[in-house]
Amino acid sequence: FDPQKVIPDGTMKHPHSISFDSKGNVYVGYILGGGLWVFDRETKKMFTYMIPTPNSFPYGVVTDKNDKIWIAEFHGSKIAKFDPLTKTFTEYEPPTHPALIRRLTVGSDGLTIWFGLFSAGRLDKLDQATGKITEYKIPHQVSEPYDFTPQGKYIWFSDAGQGGTLIRFDTQAATFAY
Repeated sequence: FDPQKVIPDGTMKHPHSISFDSKGNVYVGYILGGGLWVFDRETKKMFTYMIPTPNSFPYGVVTDKNDKIWIAEFHGSKIAKFDPLTKTFTEYEPPTHPALIRRLTVGSDGLTIWFGLFSAGRLDKLDQATGKITEYKIPHQVSEPYDFTPQGKYIWFSDAGQGGTLIRFDTQAATFAY
């Protein structure tokens, strides 16, 4: 417990996605309240950090190979990076904006961030080194990319708009297979 990081009771609700870093620290996004809850395994203290965009609805949370924490801002229409060393956030806005973003994943390289624009039918790739986001339009009228898993050069994801269709994206050829 850190009195400098006290959040009023009832502000944080609906804990969602959970992720761990290499030290065993725990990270959880609170959909209502816009906070990232952190449990420091070494000190046994808990902290809550507010995401910069109000009402962002943090939905998905993942950790990259450098222990940076990545958050999908469902209503904020951004991806946020939390640096546990500096306790700061950096936000990235995709070219298609606004758009609902639900989940995200770290690519097989441990650094590239992949996410879908649930309300815009796109698969996005964030290059951490440049901050550049590349978008790939999913070739269907009603596409709602939801959850993502890397496997080598592929990103697998489910598509709610197509009734749960499983899609494989080839990151080298930039092609979709169903």
